[in-house]
Amino acid sequence: MRITLLHGIHAVRDDGTPVKLQPRMRAVLLVLLVEGVNAPVSADRLLELVWGEQADDKHTLHNTMSKLRARFGRDRIVRDPDVDGYRFVAGPGTHVDLWAWWRLLDVCTEMSRSDPYAAAFLWDRALGLWSPNSLTGLPGTIAMDALCHGLRRERLKAVEQKSEVRLSLGRHAQVAAELPALVDRHPEREHLRELLMVALYRESRPAEARELYRRLSERLRDDGGAQPLHALQSLHERIHANDPALLDVVPPALPAADLAVMRSGADVSMLSTARMWSALVDEGPDGPDSYTTAADRAAARFVQAITGAELGRRQLENLQYGDRFVRRAAVDHGIGRFLELGAPVPSARFSLHRGARLARQGTRFVYANPSGPLADHARERLHGVEGVDFVQGGLDDPERLLAQPSVRALFQLDLPPDEREPVAIIDRHNLNVTPDSLDPRSLYAALLDGLAPGSMLAVTAAAADCLSTQVARYIEEVQRDAPEDEHLVLRGRERLAEIVPPGMEVLPPGVVDAFDLWAGPRPAGRPGGFSQFVVAAIKR
Repeated sequence: MRITLLHGIHAVRDDGTPVKLQPRMRAVLLVLLVEGVNAPVSADRLLELVWGEQADDKHTLHNTMSKLRARFGRDRIVRDPDVDGYRFVAGPGTHVDLWAWWRLLDVCTEMSRSDPYAAAFLWDRALGLWSPNSLTGLPGTIAMDALCHGLRRERLKAVEQKSEVRLSLGRHAQVAAELPALVDRHPEREHLRELLMVALYRESRPAEARELYRRLSERLRDDGGAQPLHALQSLHERIHANDPALLDVVPPALPAADLAVMRSGADVSMLSTARMWSALVDEGPDGPDSYTTAADRAAARFVQAITGAELGRRQLENLQYGDRFVRRAAVDHGIGRFLELGAPVPSARFSLHRGARLARQGTRFVYANPSGPLADHARERLHGVEGVDFVQGGLDDPERLLAQPSVRALFQLDLPPDEREPVAIIDRHNLNVTPDSLDPRSLYAALLDGLAPGSMLAVTAAAADCLSTQVARYIEEVQRDAPEDEHLVLRGRERLAEIVPPGMEVLPPGVVDAFDLWAGPRPAGRPGGFSQFVVAAIKR
């Protein structure tokens, strides 16, 4: 179920049908989702918030709650007789945009310190969850007004934090363009005014900055003789004195991950979903193996926070499955040649060739990725590693990939078929951006056609079966900023089984959730909102 509070209050069931809510029901739902998640909300508190002075007894409340529970389910809105109140129980697949907003606030605050370049993007995405008409049409009780005022104050605080990050990055022009209307609407927010004054001064507009201070001083004097806070007074004095120190802003150094992408020649103005998924398991933007932009990292954290899914763990499971597969292929099936499709940049933590060589010395490995800049960057990092290469190419064009000298040598295509050794092809990423219109089954068949019996294919795919409509919508929103050929394609369990080409025998246990193939102790619980399936097959 999807419940929206920040774009008007409404709820939609998993099958897409809306839940009909009367005005009082919307108000009660808001209260339950704000105050009744970790502890029940008492009947007296509900009456105070929703009915105010009109509340004379609890009969009307319980009648409304009975109707609300009938619409949402008694297991979702639970009555607590001990306190004569109600609480909201979030079942699997329940998405509440307000809760996602709260998760994003925590992530944005942390990233503002650790990765300000990414935080600047993430604050924009977070604030985009709110519509201008949020929290309207509610009862005008004193308590409800206070509750909504607190939520709106959270948003204003977030705008201030975003502006602080922008100023620290030297982006004062953006702050000067965005804040004037907000300062006019919220004259009581002196810190917001302070940020705008700094931005205007750095934009060589000191007179406008001083005017902002003068207008506030007059307003406070007319309202009772108060003065602006000390911080604002001090800033005004420094602006009036043309303090050059106010102009001294040294943005932090661009992280190593961004520099690596820039040096490779990639288009840094475009989000890359491939790099975005890698950002979920990178050791940080300054890690030696990181290859992401600030926009990539922000998009990754946004999707993870907004969906409530532990995408980092899912990506880790995917990488662990790849390591487990190459070891099994080497030990159980004697395979010493591997091709990975859609490969990320191999890292010290996750390099399939390292895992394969722990199981069998002398294995040969070729990584392939459709991105030329990424392939060039990865090849440079692999320079000097014997028997390992990184080439440009992907599943969408088997002929081009097979023409690569490294791939031809790996597949031994210049030898008679009966002299060739088996090869294992692993695809943990490429299928996820390959549409059905390209017929992935025939593409895999073209790659496997010349391979010796005993060759293997292992594929993981993002699963549509357990993906909620809301999660899919947010992923689609993020993908609008990425090239079309990197858009995520979701497939169900049955569809994944169908892409295995003829002549390949699916190995037990068949198509299963990657979570169920975790090697070693499993993490507690199961992530929600996002999953992936895996399948392995052998050529007979």
